[in-house]
This record gives sequence, C-alpha cells and structure tokens, in this order.
Amino acid sequence: MEKTSLEFHGIHVMEPENELCALLRWVEGNKILPVWLSPLEGSRVMQRLDGYSETRPNTHDLLLEFIEMAGGVGSIEIVNYYEGTFMIDIVDETGEVHDAKLTDALVVSEHFGVPITVDQELLNKVSVFVTADDMEAYFGFHFDPPVPPAAEEAGKTLGSDSSASGNPQADADFEAMMRSLGVSEEDFLEENDGKETNDTRVTNDDNGDKEV
Repeated sequence: MEKTSLEFHGIHVMEPENELCALLRWVEGNKILPVWLSPLEGSRVMQRLDGYSETRPNTHDLLLEFIEMAGGVGSIEIVNYYEGTFMIDIVDETGEVHDAKLTDALVVSEHFGVPITVDQELLNKVSVFVTADDMEAYFGFHFDPPVPPAAEEAGKTLGSDSSASGNPQADADFEAMMRSLGVSEEDFLEENDGKETNDTRVTNDDNGDKEV
C-alpha cells in the first residue's frame, strides 16, 4: 500500500473552548489531518517543541534515550484510527515495532527528523478539506494549492524566460492541458510553416500619419 508523508505544522489553541489541535498536512491531497489533544499532553508537547527543558528527565527524555540506544528511528506510521484515537507504530533501526500515542510520535518525529506517514486509504478517511480563508483564520497559515506533476514538469521544460504571457505557471498549465488533448507546439508551427503573413495592421507614426 502507498504510504504518504505528512507535514507537521505545530499545535494550535482553538477558540472558543481553548482546545489544543495538532495540525498535520497532506500536501498532495490539499487536505489537513487535525488531531485533538488533551490539555495536559498537548501542553507537554508544546513546551518541548518550544525548547522548554525540565530539571529532571521526563518520559519524553527517556523515550528518546532508549530509541537512540536502539540506533534511531526507521519509520513512524499511523496504522489505524478508532473512535477518535490514532494508533502509531514507531519502528526503530533494529526493526522492533513500538506502539505509541500520537503525542509521543510527534516528539520522536521532530527530534529525529523522521516524518509521520500514513496509508493513503486511511488518510482519505480521516483527512478533511479546509478552505484557504478558514485555514488562515483558524491556523494563521496560507498554503498554495499543490502543483500537478504534469504542469510542474512542463514549467521546468519551458523555463521562466520563455513565458509568453509573463506567467510561467499559467503557460505550463495551458501546455499541459493542450498536451492532454493531443496538441503539441509543433502542430502550431507546422500550420504556419511556408505560409506568407499578410500584416494589414494600421499604426500611427510620430507625426500622427497613418502607416500600413
């Protein structure tokens, strides 16, 4: 099954109840995965991500220490979702699988730089679409919609200097659409090849006299 990596965009305090929500983003699907956290666990993760350090080791410190002793993290995956709870598998470099809560998985992911992944079939069930206005209003983020692979590749081929409209991305999108219809740039060139151009446009010279 295809695994998709999620982007983590912090933990946010949501009005009016001041509930804590961890925001994970599915870039390709242009959706988000909101995860509601308890005040206690959410606050602990927020403090750690903000760089707060306690005088004595806490449970997160012990968790990270044991994973480092095992050689690090191989993968972090959301494997199931049941009645509002996400089940996470953290696999260390020895291949050992550890059942974990999402709050702990967030700390491990940020510490080791390993993204949280999820099977796309499950992701389709738990992710939601949020409009750009609501995303900015509730989370303070503005995300540009993802660029289709065909349009992105076409934009690389054309290059910004060859943009006819002054908007390379718009040109790339148009070219991708035309190619999907079976029309290429060569088709336009072949139509004009060998034909004379009759330019009957009328312009004004500097003296106001008309020129043809």
